[in-house]
Amino acid sequence: MTSKNQLSNLRKEKGKYAYSTENRIFVWKNIIWPLLLDVNRPWFTLKEYRTKRDEVSYTNQIPKDKIGKGLISLMFKGLVVKEKENYSIDENLLPYFKKRIILEYNIAVRETCI
Repeated sequence: MTSKNQLSNLRKEKGKYAYSTENRIFVWKNIIWPLLLDVNRPWFTLKEYRTKRDEVSYTNQIPKDKIGKGLISLMFKGLVVKEKENYSIDENLLPYFKKRIILEYNIAVRETCI
């Protein structure tokens, strides 16, 4: 798990793009994918996301604003798609979800960029 100091030092140690990637990986691994498995469907609401984000923020002692842009960044990458009031995963990731596999970020990116 990434500690508060590690996350706050990412920007100092790494470049802008590396920091964004680390943020996306953290949000995918700790919030988005576990949330999908928890709700047992390939989509979630913003309220569900915020609840999970707040839980992860509190557990890891990371300010919400440090991980807040991760969802938007994942949308730009194409892993998460906004549909009206809900957010869903790219359809290429559905087989992983149906098998309830712990999907790593790098595999998710590779699958959505086909």
